[in-house]
Amino acid sequence: MSFFPHRRRGANAVEFALLLPFLTLIMGGLVDFGWFFYREGLVTNALRDAVRAGAGVHQTVSEVNTGGCAACIATTQAVAVASLADVGITVASLSPAPQMIALSGTCGIQLAPTNITHTPLMGLVPMPTSYRIQLTYMALYCQ
Repeated sequence: MSFFPHRRRGANAVEFALLLPFLTLIMGGLVDFGWFFYREGLVTNALRDAVRAGAGVHQTVSEVNTGGCAACIATTQAVAVASLADVGITVASLSPAPQMIALSGTCGIQLAPTNITHTPLMGLVPMPTSYRIQLTYMALYCQ
């Protein structure tokens, strides 16, 4: 018990005022990083669907090895742009474009876009400005 209770009267308000900026930064960081990881999951699922759709286009391994399968790449590109638009991300096309690769005697699609940007909700803490996602999907339908 203090002998001078009148001197302690405003201490709680001063302590709260000193801690409020730090609490705001912590809460803002939690919200921003939560938003980032939520959107990263949406982007990953959208691109995974696009790669699967492109891999479903029937091509032979020889066409892949000679740089063929323009239909696979076009399908992947179109589905990716549409799927990203469904989750609220607008891109004209993926950059770099999807690529057909040879995987153990069959073909596959590799996708690693770098132009999908992230905008934080609050911007109180430093965050990544884009998503780094790389997908490789083996096309089981190739001959």
